[in-house]
Amino acid sequence: VFGRELDLGKLGAALANGIAFVSEDRRGVGLLLDQSIEHNLVFSAIHIQEEFLINLKLLKLYHRSKARKHAQKMIKLLDIRCTGPAQKLGSLSGGNQQKVCLARALTLNPKILIVSEPTRGIDI
Repeated sequence: VFGRELDLGKLGAALANGIAFVSEDRRGVGLLLDQSIEHNLVFSAIHIQEEFLINLKLLKLYHRSKARKHAQKMIKLLDIRCTGPAQKLGSLSGGNQQKVCLARALTLNPKILIVSEPTRGIDI
């Protein structure tokens, strides 16, 4: 990829190199069913890219308003049927959980997005 070899078996390396993957199997992508839609959307970006954080030199704080605004944007963009960003992911239908998977991948702003049956279970 981009003139370099990349082991796609190492998810962290792929993500760090701008490659995101959306699986048809929601159970295998690390969704946090007991957490909010907002938290699920920004989780990977926080841990891989240190996005949605306020950097105070020795301390990093969660930038709630930035994360909430992003979640609202993705909910609208992908028509995720929910009560809002604070709704627990586990209470959504399978199709809407799949939309959250896609939104989570898009949140990383990948150079390459690999999808495996991305519309499976989605009401389109």
